[in-house]
Parts: sequence; structure tokens; C-alpha cells
Amino acid sequence: MKIATRITIGFFISVVCIICLAYFAHGNIEGINNSRKWVSHTVEVILERDTLESSLKDYESRIRGYVASGDELFLQGADELTAKVERCFNRLKSLTSDNPAQQQNLNELSPLMSERLQQLEAMRQARKTSGFSESLKLLRTPENGYTFRWVSVLNRIRAEEENLLKRRTEETVESIRGTETLLVVLSFGSMLAIGLTGTVIVRGFEKNVSGLIQGTDKVAAGDLDFRCPVTSKDELSQLARSFNIMIERLRTLSESQAAQDWHRSGLNKFAVILQGQRSLKTASEIFLSELVPMLGAHHGAMYVFGDETNYESLQLAAAYGGDASELPQSFKLGDGLIGQCAIDKRRLNLHDVRSDAFVIKTATARSQPFEVMIVPLLFEGEVKGVFEVAALREFSQKHIDFIDELSAWIAAVFNSINVSNRVDLLLQESQVLNEELQAQQEELECQQDELRTANEELEEKADALDIQNQEILDKNIELEQMQVSVEAKAHELAQASKYKSEFLANMSHDLRTPLNSLLIFSELLGENEDNNLLDFQVDYAKNIHSAGKTLLSLIDDVLDLSKIESGTVVLNMTDVDIQDLVDEMERTFGKTAQAKGLQFEIRVSPDVPKSIRSDSKRLSQLLTNLLTNSFKFTEKGSVKLDIDVVSGGAGGDRPCLRFEVVDTGIGISRDKQELVFEAFRQADSTIKGKYGGTGLGLAICRQLSELLGGYIDLRSEAGEGCTFTIVLPLVYEGRRDRTAFPCGDTGAKPSMASVRELEKTIESTRDTRILSSSSTISDDRRDIGPEDRVLLVIEDDEAFARMLLDLARKHSFKGVVALNGRDGIELARRIVPDGITLDLNLPDMQGWTVLDQLKQYPDTRHIPVHIISVDVEGQRSLESGAVGFAAKPVSVSGVKDALDRIKNFMVKESGSVLLVAHDTGLRSKLADLIGDSNISVSAVGTGEEALAIMSRNAFDCVVVHIDLQDEKGTDLIGQIQKIYSDKPPVLVYADRALTGEEAETIDRLRTTSTVKDVDSPERLLSEVLLFLHRVEASLPEGKRRMIDSVRQTDHPLAGRKVLIVDDDPRNIAAMKGALQRQNMNLLYAENGKEAIDRLQRNPDVELVLMDMMMPEMDGYEAMQVIRRDERFSKLPIIAVTAKAMKEDRRKCLEAGASDYISKPVDKSQLLSLLRVWLYKR
Repeated sequence: MKIATRITIGFFISVVCIICLAYFAHGNIEGINNSRKWVSHTVEVILERDTLESSLKDYESRIRGYVASGDELFLQGADELTAKVERCFNRLKSLTSDNPAQQQNLNELSPLMSERLQQLEAMRQARKTSGFSESLKLLRTPENGYTFRWVSVLNRIRAEEENLLKRRTEETVESIRGTETLLVVLSFGSMLAIGLTGTVIVRGFEKNVSGLIQGTDKVAAGDLDFRCPVTSKDELSQLARSFNIMIERLRTLSESQAAQDWHRSGLNKFAVILQGQRSLKTASEIFLSELVPMLGAHHGAMYVFGDETNYESLQLAAAYGGDASELPQSFKLGDGLIGQCAIDKRRLNLHDVRSDAFVIKTATARSQPFEVMIVPLLFEGEVKGVFEVAALREFSQKHIDFIDELSAWIAAVFNSINVSNRVDLLLQESQVLNEELQAQQEELECQQDELRTANEELEEKADALDIQNQEILDKNIELEQMQVSVEAKAHELAQASKYKSEFLANMSHDLRTPLNSLLIFSELLGENEDNNLLDFQVDYAKNIHSAGKTLLSLIDDVLDLSKIESGTVVLNMTDVDIQDLVDEMERTFGKTAQAKGLQFEIRVSPDVPKSIRSDSKRLSQLLTNLLTNSFKFTEKGSVKLDIDVVSGGAGGDRPCLRFEVVDTGIGISRDKQELVFEAFRQADSTIKGKYGGTGLGLAICRQLSELLGGYIDLRSEAGEGCTFTIVLPLVYEGRRDRTAFPCGDTGAKPSMASVRELEKTIESTRDTRILSSSSTISDDRRDIGPEDRVLLVIEDDEAFARMLLDLARKHSFKGVVALNGRDGIELARRIVPDGITLDLNLPDMQGWTVLDQLKQYPDTRHIPVHIISVDVEGQRSLESGAVGFAAKPVSVSGVKDALDRIKNFMVKESGSVLLVAHDTGLRSKLADLIGDSNISVSAVGTGEEALAIMSRNAFDCVVVHIDLQDEKGTDLIGQIQKIYSDKPPVLVYADRALTGEEAETIDRLRTTSTVKDVDSPERLLSEVLLFLHRVEASLPEGKRRMIDSVRQTDHPLAGRKVLIVDDDPRNIAAMKGALQRQNMNLLYAENGKEAIDRLQRNPDVELVLMDMMMPEMDGYEAMQVIRRDERFSKLPIIAVTAKAMKEDRRKCLEAGASDYISKPVDKSQLLSLLRVWLYKR
């Protein structure tokens, strides 16, 4: 029975019980209500009877008083009493219409009452007309005494009604008790029926669900043979069947994966053990000794062609599990199954062998194999050998597939060995032939002397010489063919090396993915935002983070070396300024030298040209590696860098630039000097334990120097320090082979004339090189003094950057240019300029991201930034903290205005803030919070006062409390926007939740000027300092802590819904840890298909963090599918990839990504990207 049917039946039974209970309860309650109505009716009759009696007695008392006194006051209201007597009698008549006894009593009462009223009326008339004596006579008559018959009738009526009241009250009480009993019985019965029904349903559920839970636990424990029992036909049983199908598929997938792993590991194992083998016999023995146990076989034999020129017979090369002397030593083609397999060129499988020809022997037993497999070794369609294996059991399909692939690979190895042997043989033959040729030439000379005297003998010798020459020619042709073959083999080996390097250069995903989680988690722990870790635990986390950074550096070194070896490095050739290079080395290693107590000196020869044509990044990396190496191994003394010009170096006879790094460190012995240039090698194994390092630095230096068209040399003695010399051409002419490097003297210097001539040549080609994207701009970064005003230009258009640089210099600025966002951020943090101009369309990241990171970093937050770009969102620029914006194309005057605006912020020593708040205490508190020696605060209480003071003074920022006494805060902001053309930024301080109308009004005001709402004093202080561009370092410690707390809880990100797509749970956990602290709503998916499904079910997702390398559907395909859905065509998608290649960003953007971030993910960069892409979304 289906679940829905069970639940329906249970619900139906419950409803029936409740209906029955309600029906019986309603009937009893109706009876009770009816009884209560009759009780009330009886009480009403009694009251009316009493009213009638009291009215009659009152009337009689009034008449008697009048008769006795004659006072007319006794007669007041007497007529109303007679009317009232009549109304009460009629009311009693009506109320007792259903009671015959009472009707009879009333009929008896009616004449008696009328008679008595007539008597009383007669006494009144007698008193009025005849006086007291006459009326007294009437009063004293017997029938006018106080005992009247109508009183006894009224008493009977009362007694009758009291009897009815008692009986009806008892009936009501009895009905109530019966109803209570019935309700208790029915309620208990209903609960019992519902409970029994629920128990039956729950037990049915529990039985099936417990089976599913047990199955889930089994699968989680790795038991894939468990099957859930299917005992019914309901939905849970269907779920159990589906669960069983899932387990079966999972088991199949697990077995398939295990087979593939076994397959790959087997091939890799053979690749390692056969590497470098040059003997077919040795290779065959190694092959069989590994293969036969791997297959679970017990016997094996290998047959190969014994002679390269004889392909008619296969010779026994190796045997396993048997005596080689007892096996056939050779097979001709077509002879036996071995020979037939060589002709057919396909595998043979013999099952259930029952012949003495195949025997597996041990010391104590002889067994016939169950299956024998004979496999040919085919290379490009030619047989290189045949091997057989025999086993006491049947070979599995996994083993057969492995043998099929392995045989082709082994054939290639055997062919390589044959080719190598043939090359060695031909080289030996060539040497013999050369010797024979030399001997023949000597003999020929003797013969020529003899031929002068004998013409006949000369002709014979000439014929013999022709024959010999032809033979030599044939040999030479054969040698040329062999040379071509050797070159082809060398090319194959070079390709294999290249493939290896390309593999290493592209393997960063598997390395960076776990490292990403390590760095993020350790950074979060090191920050200790919750203050729940001990100091040593925080130190542990910071040490883990530092070690992760070191590991990342090692990975980068390995990838650098691999990319250089594989030829995937693209050089960015520019004019490298020598002085800039020197300044960079001084900045980088100056403090290191001071810390170690070493003397650090850089000497530049006067004849060194101003610049060299090379790759700035790689040249800097080359010198940095060498200097780092020298400082590491030098404990006392000095480290020197000498730069001069030499000739006869890497440039042939042309002048070259020589860099010499000289240290007084531990030195390197002569026999170890070549070793240190190999990857992962150091001069002494004990060095790594003392000094650390990976042995990659000098290997990278050698590769880089060759890549830059030069070479590196080493001169050293153990204990006497090292001298590393790098020689590079002044103008790059391409990579040089190591064998092409000159070994002669590198110390000869060219004449000054040749250097000047070369400088003129470089200068003449400068204009052409500027047009290329790799050109650089000579700025003022190496000529900045303490009193200089510095403008940083972040602009990828070199021509426009030059114009900005020139105009900046005319405005008394020193200019520094960055052609991309990453360099711009680094320069801003390093030199802390006085102003920045920013382009939004940068090649490596969005300008909004650059602006956000500048405003998040405390040391750069105060720097005025002016945006100059094609697509400018004015209000967004101002709200993000920019001082102004200008749209390209911009005129010279527009640029000057921007520079003047930056300069105004620089020279402005203090800022002014207008504070509008009704509450006096709050106003005083906020004024104390915002104000200091550099910020003056004018505080008012009403909107009218605010408008009045703004008409007299200009303010840099206005703070308005949402609740004012005379008007709404939003209304005041609207008036400010209408009245003042130069609208200052306005901060709406709301210490309560905004209503929907208020939030909508603020959004509308935000479209015409800078309006932001803040909900805490800490955030108010942070935003005021942002708009006033105040330096945070000058603030008191308490205020700096307040701003830090605001920065740690990112308000713009709170409540935003983000989908994280990654197949690695560690990465998801790392992202979760970084983003949950921002109070974001997070969804997760483990592959592209699941991500698409999550988006379909959650179309309100505001941003997607998409990993690129995932199973089932990778990030590239997933983004393309998402973009085809019109709802998600503009959904921000940030690609997250562990690949570090230059083209990865372009590939991700083409697939549909909005932006790109590489692993390991930097938390601050990630949060900046989220703020940029979630702005006003």
C-alpha cells in the first residue's frame, strides 16, 4: 500500500472520529441549552407573579392611606399601578400558556382580582365624596380585611412554578453530567483509534527507513555488496530499489576506477624499470620478472629477432618460472604457435590446456596451465618479438586489456634498443671504413706512382678505384641515413622532455587546490576574530600560513623552471632602465643586509648604457635569485653587485652587459660547481639542513640567462665565497644554445664609441617599440624625495598615461605610472602617493576592484582617487570613495580640473561636517565621535537650522538622522539636493530598521547625489573618514579599533546569496569559513551539472564562484550553459582556478566568466571582487 493511501486512511479515520464526537456533543449541548431555557422561563414566571402581588398590595396600601388621611399624595401613581397589575397579569397569562394548571389558576385569579380592585376604587370614591366616616364603613366590612382569596391563588401559582424550577434544574444537571461522560468516552475512543492508525503507519515507515539507514551506513563504511530489502510496493520500497541500483553503479564505478589505477600504475612501473636499458636480453628478463607476478601467472618466455638483418627466426631472450635450456631456443616464422603469432600479428589465447607441451614445474609438482597467452610485440605494424605467459587460472579482461596496451609500449622500447644498437654498430663500422679509406688512399698514391710507368696497370687500378669509390659512396649514403635516424630519435627524446616540462607547467591545479584551503583556513585562524584561541595557537596558525606561502613559492619555482624548459614562457621585451633595476635591488636587499650585519654594495660602471633591451620581470627575477642565494650562504663580510660592459660575450663581438654578484660566503668546490645548476641539487647534502632551500634557484637562473640570450658563469673556491657572472646582450636577439656560449675571456671592454653607437641605435628604434604593448614609460619612481608630491597614474593606454604624466609634472607632481591593476595596488602600498588617477578598464582586473582594495587598506584609504575612464558610473564612483570622475575622451582642461581637485584635498588640512539630529544626547555623542583636531563638526537639531547654516557655510559631508523633529530626514536631503548645486555627500544615520518607503526614498535620492545609509556609530565614523580622506593612522587607538571592527564585518555583503561551485570539500569549507563571517547566504554545488540545477531552483542567487576543473561538467561548459539561460545572462560569475597560466584569464572570460581569481585565493582580493560585482545588484 502506498504511503499516500496509508496517510489518507489514517486521516479519514481521524476525521470520522472527530465528526462523531462533534455530533454527539452538539446534541447534548442542545438539550442542555433547552433545559436552561425552561429554567429561565420558570424564573421569569415567578418574577412576574411577585411583581403582580407587590403591585396589588402597593395599590391597596395607597388606597388605605388615602382613606385614613385624605391626603391626595397617596393617590399619586395609583393609576399606573392598576395598569401595571393588568400588564403583569397578561404577561403571566402569556408565559404560562403551555401550562394548563397555571392557566386555571389565572382564570380563578382574574375575577378575584377585578373584584378587589373594584372594592378599593369604591372606598376611594367614598372618601372623596362622602368623607372619612363613609369610607371607614366600607373599610371595616368583612370582605375588606387583609386576608384575601387572591393571595392564596398567587401562592398556588408560585408553588407550581417552584416545583417546575426544581425539576428542570435537576434535569439540566443530569444532562450536563451525561454530556461530560459521553465526551470523555468518545474522546478516548477517538484518540485510541487515531493512535492505532498512526502506529500502523509509523511501523510501516520505520521498517523501510531503518533498512535505508542501514544501507547508507554500510555504503559509508565501504561495503558496496549490501542490498536494502524490498518488502512492499510503496514509495519507500521504490526508494530502496533505487538505492540498490545506485550501490550497484557505485560498485561498478569503484571497480572500474581501481582497474584504471592498476593499469596506469603498471605502465608507469614498466616505464621506470626499463628506462635506459640497451640490451634486449636484460630488458626481456626485467620485463618478464615484473609482468608474470603482476598477472598472477606462473610461466613466461620472450622471443626476439636475434639479428637486425635476419627477421626469419625468433630467438629465446628470457624465460620465467622454468629452465631456459628446456625451452625451444628459436622459432621460425610460422613455426609453432610462437611463429604463427608473429605472422598473424595478433594475440592468441589458449584455454584449458591439456597437453604435456605446456607444463609448469616446481620442485615437488608439475601442473598443466589453465590458460596460455601468446602476444606479439608490434611497432608501426612490424613484429619486434613475441612473448607468452601461462597461468593456472583464466586471465581476467583487465589483464588482457593491460597486456594489449603494454605490448605496444614494450615494442616501442625494444625498437628503441634495436635502433640504439644499430647506431652504435654503424658508428663502429664507420670508423673502420674511415680507417680502410685512409689506408686505401695511401695505397692509391703508391699505385698512382706505379701507374706512371704502366698504363695497362693504371687502367686496372682505375677500375678497382671506381668500384671502391662506389662502395664508399654507398657507405656514405647509408651513414647519412643513419644520421637522419639518429637525429629523428634525438628529436623524439627532446619531444618527450618537452612533454614532461609541459606536464609540470600545467599541473598546478592538483597542487594549488589543497594549498588554497590550507592558506585560507590558517589565515582565518591567525586573525582570531572571535578571540577564542590562545596566543600559541594563533602562532601555530601563522606558522602554518607562512609554511603554505613557502610551499606556494616552491610550486612557483617548479612551474617557472618547467615553463622555461618547455618553451611556454613568453618574453615581454622592453627597455629596462638600469637605474630602476639598481633601485629595486637596493630596496629589496638593503634591510636584509642590515639585519644580517653584511655590507651590501652595488657598483655601476660609467660606461654602462641607460637601458638594456630585455624582459624586465625575468631580469629582476634572475638578479633577485642570485642575490638571495648570496645572502643566504654569507654569514659575515659583504655581498656586491657589479654592472659593467664587456665584449665577446653573449652577443659575439658586440658589446654585452655583465652582472657580477660577489659574496664572501661558504663558497663551492670546483667538483661541485656544475652540480649546483641542476634542479633540486645542492653542493652538499648538509647545506639544506642548515640553510634550507630547494635547489631550484640556480637552475632557474641558468635557464633564464639562456632564455634572455646570455649565459651564467661561476667562479668559486670552498670557503672563499662565490662570484656569479651573468652576461646578456644589450639588445635581445633570441635565445642562445648553451654550447654556443663563448668560453673565452669576458673581461675585455669595448670602447666608449661602440657603446655610444649602440645607445644611438637603441634610441633610434625607441619610437617603434613604444607602439607595442610591451613598452614602458620612464617615470619619476626613482627620483622621489620626502617633500615631493607624488601622483600615481594607473592606466593601460601608454599614450594617455604619458599625457597624464606630463600634466602631472606641470602641476608640480612627481609621476609614477602603472600599466595594470596589480602593479597599481602594489605601487600605491609601497610609495603611498598623494593622489591617484584610475582607469576602470585594466587588462588584468577591473578598476572597481583596484579602488575597493585601495579603500580597504588602511594606509591607502585616505588617498584621493580620481577616476578617468570610458564607462564611468558617477554616483558609484563617489559612493566608493573617489573624489571625482571624468569620462573619456577627456580634454586637457578636464585633466587639469581633476589634478586641481586632487591637489585641493592634499592641501586641505581639516574637514567640516554638518550633523543634524533631534536628540540632544545623540547629537552630542555623534559629534564627539566624528570630531577631532582635523575635523570640525557643526551640530544642529532641526532641518530648518541645517538649511540656514548651509546657506552660510560649505561642508565636506552632511550627517542626517533619519528621525527629525520638524520633518523626515529624507525630506531634508531632498531639499538639500534641490537648493545646492554642489551637493556634498550625505550620510543617513538610522539607529533603527528603515521602513520600505524610507529605503525606496534613499535609493531614489542616490541617483542624483551621493547618499548612503549607515546603521551604527562605527560605520558612520568609517564613512565620514572615507569622504574626508583622513589618514587612519592619525586617529586615536579606540577609533582605529572601531573602524577595524566595521571592516571585519562587511556590511555590503551581509545577506547576499552566493553559490559556491567546487568539487573539493576542502575548498568549499575554506570559502564557507571566509564568507560566513560576512553573514552571507551560501549555497554549494560539487560540479557544473549540480550548479545548473541549484540555479534553476534558486534563481535569486546573486553571484557564482565557479571552479574550473570539476568532474562530470567542468566550469567552462557550466558557464556556457548558464549564459544560454536569459535569466542568468548578466549573473556575475567569478572563475576560480588553480592554473597559473597567462592565457587562463582570457579562456575563462571567453567561456562566460565575469571576472577571474586564481588559487590560492587571497581573502581580501575575494572580498573586493564580491563587493564590486554585488554593488547595487
